[in-house]
Amino acid sequence: MSKLSPLEEFFLALRVIGERFTRFLDEHGEAILEMAGPFFAVEALDQAGWLPHPAVSLPGIESVANGDVAALADIRYREATATIEDDLLSLLSAAQVPALARNPLEDAISAHRAQHYRACTRLVFPALESLVRVALLGNRWGNQTHLRHLRGLLSSKLSLENLPAPKVHSFKLYSKLEAHFFDPVSSPEAYDRFLASGVPNRHACVHGIIDYSSFQHSINSLILASYVIRMVAFVKANPA
Repeated sequence: MSKLSPLEEFFLALRVIGERFTRFLDEHGEAILEMAGPFFAVEALDQAGWLPHPAVSLPGIESVANGDVAALADIRYREATATIEDDLLSLLSAAQVPALARNPLEDAISAHRAQHYRACTRLVFPALESLVRVALLGNRWGNQTHLRHLRGLLSSKLSLENLPAPKVHSFKLYSKLEAHFFDPVSSPEAYDRFLASGVPNRHACVHGIIDYSSFQHSINSLILASYVIRMVAFVKANPA
């Protein structure tokens, strides 16, 4: 059998890639189409340091100049604040969140409404760790953040098809769960990255490394809380 030339190998590789891509589209095309519409708007918000939420109007955000995304997003999130707060309150009731987590999260909403943004942010992370520990781990204790356990469970259960709607929001929040919320501040580069972000980091917040005290920090914390509550419910509804 004659050996393929480099050019023949190149086109053979292209054909294999094309076949695999076609199979992938056949399997996941509908989910990809659902995510495609708001993808660039959510990416623009992410670059400006905002977590996505269905209450925030997206049209037009991705088309403004880079320097104006933050200003426009601030307006949109302030307009949506009451809906974001109410969404979290309804989840706390509907999901039967244990009191150890529910009470401080209700306090966090009250703090946000009173513009005590630092207090809101500092209440959220320990409350969410309580939720995961009680709801998923049977009230166990230890010196590690149990939100890492939630991250591990989600990585084995989530797929393009079963991402909760809106899918692109869920995907972005999951990626933040993987690479931002719970990473330690372990280097000068990490410190600078977390300091510059409008999205709080658990290690920097709980250990007083960064003072998260703005409206943006606070509303992002409430959005994170809603997401974690939904993901805890998702894990419980999809046992191994």
